[in-house]
Amino acid sequence: MVIDINFRAHIRTVMVTGDNILTALSVARECGIIQPVKKAYIVECGNRDSPNSRIPLLLKQAASSSEDLLDDSSSVYDMESRSFIDPTYQLSVSGPTFEVISREYPELLLKFVTVCDVFARMSPEQKQMLVNKLQEVEYTVAMCGDGANDCAALKVFAHYFSFICI
Repeated sequence: MVIDINFRAHIRTVMVTGDNILTALSVARECGIIQPVKKAYIVECGNRDSPNSRIPLLLKQAASSSEDLLDDSSSVYDMESRSFIDPTYQLSVSGPTFEVISREYPELLLKFVTVCDVFARMSPEQKQMLVNKLQEVEYTVAMCGDGANDCAALKVFAHYFSFICI
């Protein structure tokens, strides 16, 4: 319900979690972060062609009925030859891929953080970097943290809240 209210108010909601990317996608679909009318893609790293080349970034479409990935031969796209900013796409990324993007594609990082909806397997340092990058593009960022692994990201806020279950 809150996600839907945010969506209707044009408030962007993203998920940043330490969980597995397929689990995160499933929860994101369930709570409405991933819209049923859009295609969900996972950004992954391909294999480096040569020692001096960048690691290629690929899109793999996640099936809408389950979080299995579709057949690679029909669903992998080279991100350099195809725009990943398509408004019908909803992107998700894992922490290791986020690290590659920040290291090897710094020119894409700021745009990437504004279009990706699910960030999974994110370390505390990666969460903090994400919050900093969102603030760098002048986003007003609010965060709800539920554990110690959120402390680094929460430190960049003057005010924050955390859920503690007893």
